[in-house]
Amino acid sequence: MVEYGVKKITTNPRLITESEEIVRIVDGRTRKTRAFVIPSTHEKLVERLVREIEDREWARRKKEELENAGHSGDKEKEALEALSEAGMKSVEEYLDDTQG
Repeated sequence: MVEYGVKKITTNPRLITESEEIVRIVDGRTRKTRAFVIPSTHEKLVERLVREIEDREWARRKKEELENAGHSGDKEKEALEALSEAGMKSVEEYLDDTQG
């Protein structure tokens, strides 16, 4: 992995487009990571990770909706918590079980 400052990337964007490594973009003043640029050779892995993150967010939102609606459905909340930890495969299995 290589690391560049935001200013360096702004003045020379080819550092990203020509890189075959993961690029970490860091704010020079705060030293905070602002972004990662991952080469397209890792596309399948990135798609899987994004899907899992989105599924966990979906489960978190559904849990909040249940809590805000005032449901006492502890079973439903527990199921959503478990799904948020398990990832996409379990979400698909859970939805299949509840629909069929």
